[in-house]
Amino acid sequence: MKHTQKVSWGWLGKKLRTQFGTGILIVVPIGVTILILVWIFITLDNILQPIIRSIWGRTVPGVGFGVTIVLIYLAGVIASNIIGKEGDSL
Repeated sequence: MKHTQKVSWGWLGKKLRTQFGTGILIVVPIGVTILILVWIFITLDNILQPIIRSIWGRTVPGVGFGVTIVLIYLAGVIASNIIGKEGDSL
């Protein structure tokens, strides 16, 4: 009969699991955010480059990035104004 012994990691195992779980909770949202921002950048670049090419006759690098930054800024302005108005009514 084979005897198998379960290794108990004790406090070290618990600490490793906790730290790993915390790391996952931090890394996953950051990774998803980066993927979404890259997708928005590429999509906007693909939409805007043909328009810019037809107007100026050449492409302008970084247009999608610039528009993405402006959209993020505008979203922040709109959100802070909405939250600010709701905060005043409290």
